Amino acid sequence: MLTEECSKATYIEAPSVMRRVLRRARDGATLNVDEATTLLQARGDDLADLCCSSHHG
Repeated sequence: MLTEECSKATYIEAPSVMRRVLRRARDGATLNVDEATTLLQARGDDLADLCCSSHHG
């Protein structure tokens, strides 16, 4: 049986949620825990975007 934490770890955010959080990161906004958790799922182009945001912040 999966625990609630385990099932949360496998949940993938919708692309629109990732785009919104990446935009907030680019803008230098303070991110909440849910947004930071979303960014942990960044891969490929989204991850490159996040890395660029961290260099400009």
